[in-house]
Amino acid sequence: NVIVSIVTIFLATLFSILVLISDYRSKINRYFALLGSTLIFWILANLLADIAKDVSTALFWSKSAIIWPTFFPLLFTYLIIKLYYNDYWEKYKKIIILFSIISAFIIILSPTHFNIERVVLYSWGTDYQPGILYYLLFIYLFVSFGWAFYLLVNISKSSSEPHRSQAKFMLTGTLLAVSFSIITNIILPFLNYGFASILGPPNVLFFLGFTGYAITKHHLFNIKTIATELLTFAI
Repeated sequence: NVIVSIVTIFLATLFSILVLISDYRSKINRYFALLGSTLIFWILANLLADIAKDVSTALFWSKSAIIWPTFFPLLFTYLIIKLYYNDYWEKYKKIIILFSIISAFIIILSPTHFNIERVVLYSWGTDYQPGILYYLLFIYLFVSFGWAFYLLVNISKSSSEPHRSQAKFMLTGTLLAVSFSIITNIILPFLNYGFASILGPPNVLFFLGFTGYAITKHHLFNIKTIATELLTFAI
C-alpha cells in the first residue's frame, strides 16, 4: 500500500506539472493541475492515516481524507464545461455554484463525528466507522459525476474530432476510477470493510492513464511534447 501510494503520488505530480508547464497561462491547464493536486492530497491523507501509530493521528488524517474528494467533481465538471461547453457558461454556472456550496458544507463538517465516528488500528492500516457525512458525499459524487458523464457522452456522440475521441477516453478513464473508488472508499466501508480503502488510491491511475492517452494521441490541452516526455519517464 505504501509503495503503490507513493508511486501513484509521484505519477500524479509529474503529470500535473507537465500539463501545467506546457501552457501555464491557460486556465484549462491550471485547473487540470489543480484537479491533479486534489488526487495527490487525497492519496496522501489516506496513506498517513494507514501508517499512523496512534488513534488520534489516524482519526485526524481519516477525517481529512474526505475533504479532497469533494473538490474533484467540482473541478472535473468545470474542466468539461470550459473545454466543450464554454459558450454555454452562463447556463451551467449555477451548477458549479451549487457544487461549491455542497463542497463547502462537507468541508465544514469534516472535523466532526458526522464524518468519522471512530478508527481502529490494525497491522494492515486503519479501519474506520464512517458517519452520516459519507452518505452525503456518496450522493454528491453520484449526482455530480453522473452529470459530468452525461456531458461527456453528448460530446462523444455529437461533436467532431478530436473532441469526440478526447471525450471518450476521458469518460472511460474517469468512469473506471470513480466506480472503483466509490466501491473501495464508500460502499465497502459502509459495510464495515474499512480496510478496502487501501485499494482506493491506485484507482486514479485509470484516470491518469486514459487521459494521458487522450493527450498523446488526440492532443488534449494542445500538448505537443508531452508524448516524448512521458515516454522518456517510462523508460
